[in-house]
Amino acid sequence: MKKTLYLILIVLNLFLFALVVHCAVEHPSPNNYINELRFSKSNNGNYYSIVDCLPGVEKELEIPGSYNNLPVTHIAANAFSKCSELEEIIIPDSITVIDIDAFLGCDSLVKIEVDDANEFYDSRYNCNAVIESKTDTLIVGTANTVIPDVVKTIGVGAFAGRKELVNIKIPENVIKICSRAFENCEELREFTLTKNISLIEDRVFAGCSALKSLVVEVDNRNYDSRDNCNAIIEKSSGTLIYGCKNTTIPTSIKTIGQHAFAGCEGLFEINIPSSVKVIGDYAFNDCLNLKNISLPSELTTIGNYAFAGCESLESFTLPKDTVTLGEKVLYNCPSLEAIVVEEGNTKYNSNNACNAIIESDTIIYGCSNTVIPANVTKIASYSFAYSSMTDITIPSNVLTIEENAFINNNKLENVIILNKDITILNNAFKDCSSIKSLFYNGSVEDWYYKNSNIFKPGNETLKSAERYYYSETEPDKDENYWHYVDGNIEIWK
Repeated sequence: MKKTLYLILIVLNLFLFALVVHCAVEHPSPNNYINELRFSKSNNGNYYSIVDCLPGVEKELEIPGSYNNLPVTHIAANAFSKCSELEEIIIPDSITVIDIDAFLGCDSLVKIEVDDANEFYDSRYNCNAVIESKTDTLIVGTANTVIPDVVKTIGVGAFAGRKELVNIKIPENVIKICSRAFENCEELREFTLTKNISLIEDRVFAGCSALKSLVVEVDNRNYDSRDNCNAIIEKSSGTLIYGCKNTTIPTSIKTIGQHAFAGCEGLFEINIPSSVKVIGDYAFNDCLNLKNISLPSELTTIGNYAFAGCESLESFTLPKDTVTLGEKVLYNCPSLEAIVVEEGNTKYNSNNACNAIIESDTIIYGCSNTVIPANVTKIASYSFAYSSMTDITIPSNVLTIEENAFINNNKLENVIILNKDITILNNAFKDCSSIKSLFYNGSVEDWYYKNSNIFKPGNETLKSAERYYYSETEPDKDENYWHYVDGNIEIWK
C-alpha cells in the first residue's frame, strides 16, 4: 500500500512539474514581455513576432533570436514606436521580415547592425543601416548612416523622424526614393538629388523644417532645380514637387505638388507666379510661420488641406479664376483675420466684405472677423474651426449649422442665435471651452420645445452657457432676457 501511494505521489509530482514547464514555455509572462519587448506567436504556431516595446527599453538593445523555444522571425510595423530613446540595436540572423515603419519613432537611433549570418538583411560595410539584401533597398537608416554604393532604393520611411540627421549623401546607383523617406528629419539642412534618380515619391521631405537647400544634378533626365530655385521640379509636368524655406518658384511652373512645402516651418512668405494653375493637396500644410502668401489671379485649383495648419497666416485672397476649392483648405488657421474673394469669381464670393468665402448660400470658410451676410442659410462643417473669434452673430436666415462648424474655437465667448428654429448638428460647437453667454432670439418655451437639437452630443458648451431669452418688453419672469437698443444687444436688468 505504501509503495503504491509512493508511486502515485511520484507520478503526481512529475505531472505537476511537466505542467509548470509547459506553462513556463507557453506563457512566461502575462504580457509576453522579455527585456521590454513584447512577442506574439504566429497563427501557425511556428514563430514569434516583435509587436511592441516599452518606453523604458535600454538605449542599447540586442533582439533575441528565439523566444519560448521558437525563432523570432518578424518585426511588425510600429513595433519600436515607443522607443524614442533607443540609440543602438542589433538584429539577429533569425529575422526574415521587417515591416515598413517597424522603427518609426526611434528618433534617437544612431547605430543599427544586422548579424552577418542573416540571409535576408544586412548592414554591409558597417553602414549603420538595414538593407534588404535581395533588392539592395535601404529600409532603415540612422543619423550616422553611410549609404553603400550598391544601394538602389531608399525605402518607405527609411530615415523618417531621425532628429540628428543633418546631411546625407546619396550614391549614384540610387534610382528611387520612396514615400516619407526623410519625413520629419527636423535637422536635415541640405539635399542633392543625384543624376540617376528616376523616381522620387510623395512626402519625402514633409516636416523637414530646417531644409534650406534642394539641388538636382544637371544631368538628371526627370528632375531639375532650374534657375537655382532651391526646389525639385518634375520636368515632364512642370510640377514643383518639393520646396524649402529658400525656394523661389520659377515662372515656368504649372503646378505645386502634394506636400511640396508641408511642414516647412522656416517659410515666412511665398510669391506664387501667374504660371501656376494648381496647388496640390497639403502643399503648404503645417507651414507654421507662413504669414504672407500671394496667389495669382489665374490660379484655378486649390487642393485639400493646402494651407491647413498655417497658424501664422493673417489674410487670404481667393483668386478670381479659382473654381475648385478643396476640403479644409484653411483648417486650423487661428491668426486669419481677413478673407477676400476677388471680383469676377463665378463660383465663390465674399458678399458685403464679410471676411468669408461663400459658395451659393453656404459659408465654407470664415475667420475671426467674419460677419455672416443675409444671403447665407448654412454654415458648413469646419468653416470656423480653430478660429480666434470672440463673438459670433448667427442671423435669422441661417437654417443649419453643420457638424464641427465651430470646433475648437477656444476664444469664442458670446454666441447670438437669431433663428429660434435653427438646426444645430452634432459637435457644431465641440471644444468651444470659453463660451460664456448665449443670446437666443426666442422664449423659454421655444428653447425647450423647438430646439432639442441644441442638446445633441458635442454641443455641451453651448448648452451650459449663461442663456438669455429675447423679450421686447421688460420681463417679469425669473429668467435672463435681452433686447435691442439702437441695434445693440442689451440685457434686461
